[in-house]
Amino acid sequence: MHIIGLTGGIGSGKSIASEIFDNLGVPIVDLDKINKKITQKNSIGYKEIIKNWGDLYLDKSMNIDRKKLQSDIFTKSQCKRKIEEILHPLIYKDVVRQIDEVSNAAYIIIVIPLLFETTTYQKLINESLLIDCSEDLQLERIRTRDGIPDELAKKIIKAQMSRNDKIKKANNVIKNISSKKILKENILYYHKNILEKLNEKLL
Repeated sequence: MHIIGLTGGIGSGKSIASEIFDNLGVPIVDLDKINKKITQKNSIGYKEIIKNWGDLYLDKSMNIDRKKLQSDIFTKSQCKRKIEEILHPLIYKDVVRQIDEVSNAAYIIIVIPLLFETTTYQKLINESLLIDCSEDLQLERIRTRDGIPDELAKKIIKAQMSRNDKIKKANNVIKNISSKKILKENILYYHKNILEKLNEKLL
């Protein structure tokens, strides 16, 4: 089975791109969704966070206060390291499980925000696909979508690999600089090419 690692900076459009692939019938494994699942109330990641920080990252409803946790991850290096130590092995285990469940698919997409920043998932994938846009566009989308301060948004972007370095490392790049319609057209083109290449290998 062919495995594609889909990546891109925050606000680049990874979620929209994965949604388009999903509508094409391509199985999607999304690390952010797994992260949210394992940190829901009473889940394993949730319990580990409470074990380490008590109620520091809980809101009034006893759910994880994701904005507070996100802020500390990108402003406190010790918090970032500990969270990664807790959650990354749990996420990886779930990724492998989901891959096994769709082993009959022609190809699958794994959405990996930090694909190039770590080596964890590079051994799992056959090729990488970068969804790319300018930093200004990233900031605009983050501001609109998440409502977080520009200062924090810039810290999150700076904490990730630079756009140019990602472009150099990616096997394929799809620009997301205008409308969803154009992004969809570009993904359809990519999808057809992948299927053609896979079919050629079977012949």
